[in-house]
Amino acid sequence: MLHLSDQISILPAPPAQSDQPPRCELRIDGRATGLCLSGVVLEAALRCDAGWLLFLTDDVPFEDMLSIHLLNPAGTLRLDSARIGSAYATGNFRALQIQPPDTLAFHFMGGTPWSVQLLAVPAWRLPFVGEPAGVHRPFGFLRRFVVRGAPRPAPR
Repeated sequence: MLHLSDQISILPAPPAQSDQPPRCELRIDGRATGLCLSGVVLEAALRCDAGWLLFLTDDVPFEDMLSIHLLNPAGTLRLDSARIGSAYATGNFRALQIQPPDTLAFHFMGGTPWSVQLLAVPAWRLPFVGEPAGVHRPFGFLRRFVVRGAPRPAPR
């Protein structure tokens, strides 16, 4: 079951390297978890069966990215992550809707609705293929959620 939570907060963290996206340190009920994540604006935090689902943006004008992180219940281990965005494209996270039992719908970029569906068990994936345009994931063969969207190209 998914529900919004106010137990999560973040503190800005220095980037590990200068070419990395802005980062934050996760706090649960005011306690530091020691986990640093990409993103510096907490758009939404949801409690789910797997743990926590977080939506964070970078707060970079004209190149804002949305980071989606699924964390274990203690908030100390990232189970899955994805980023939505691209160079010279910006987004505005809005209109989050919970669609029971396992899906969230929202708007961010590309003039299209986006959705994230949590999976009951990890599913196989091929790295670098099968994701919508503008969705980036770390290298790996499993995923715990599916991102769907069909962004339109920016007008030229």
